[in-house]
Amino acid sequence: VYVGALSRGKGLTYILEALRKAQDSGLSISLDVAGYPPPNLERLIREKYLGLKVVLRGMLEKEELMNLYKEAHIGIIASLQEQCSYVAIEMAMMSLPIITTAVDGLDEIFEDEVNALKVPVIFSRAKGLLPDVDYMAQCIARLAKDKILREKLGVNARALYLRYYTLDRMMQDTKKLYSDILDEHTL
Repeated sequence: VYVGALSRGKGLTYILEALRKAQDSGLSISLDVAGYPPPNLERLIREKYLGLKVVLRGMLEKEELMNLYKEAHIGIIASLQEQCSYVAIEMAMMSLPIITTAVDGLDEIFEDEVNALKVPVIFSRAKGLLPDVDYMAQCIARLAKDKILREKLGVNARALYLRYYTLDRMMQDTKKLYSDILDEHTL
């Protein structure tokens, strides 16, 4: 499942390319996409990614989104930039095994092979940051074939959520940060 803005910076086209490569290796896979689609996305998928099973769900209410997470086998985040990804936190909360790009923000949240599979990004002078699409395809294929790894990553992603990202924990950490700032300022 992919959830988020459907823009270049969020990496949906890289996911589609990786899915095509994974499918070319003999896998039968599909992608559910939740987010507001630009007008040309459906045509682009039909023309450029012929044969991929992609379901564009559009914008979903919270309950629908939570149900989509429950039904998904893998969550994928291919952002080229991120500060704090609510989608990553939601996927971890729902025990999804996650494939993510190793960019600032996401790289700080996840540990490779422990609670996610991290796809390296490379810098191109012509195109800027790009995820390693071949490696992303390998990660997709690996998780599609390895139920034990999916379960391990999902359990560990949930443990990560419970340790750092519950509402109570985030409120405590925010209060502590402000308290620390005030203490420093009054010294």
